[in-house]
Amino acid sequence: MNTRVSDAISMGIRVMCYRFHSRDLIADSIETVIGAQHYDANISVPGCDKNVSTRTEELLGHIDPRITQPMNELLCKEFTQKEVEEALNNIGDLKAPGPDGMPSIFYKKFCGLVGEKVTHEVLNVLNGGPMPENWH
Repeated sequence: MNTRVSDAISMGIRVMCYRFHSRDLIADSIETVIGAQHYDANISVPGCDKNVSTRTEELLGHIDPRITQPMNELLCKEFTQKEVEEALNNIGDLKAPGPDGMPSIFYKKFCGLVGEKVTHEVLNVLNGGPMPENWH
């Protein structure tokens, strides 16, 4: 964002009512940030790096956490083989096939043949590993 515009917004000057070439860029940037509206909350802090960082921690300190420590620990746990198997069993047999074109019934029916390899690769990705290049 243009520093002059950013500083003016921080100081409470109404710059958006004036016509200049970066107005649309600013409006588009705000729209993009607000695209996160599907999350629990959105906090927008107008300003520039000269004055925002000093108050951000103070601002965040006034927000009550929605995730408790036990919830956070549960969310941070590694996925397990049991969870992958449960997820597969909860998918309808002929529901939307993946990029490989195979419906879930294939993996259910041939679990003995491909289950261990598929589960290993899925767990690797879910637990933070790189996605294999041949996956789409």
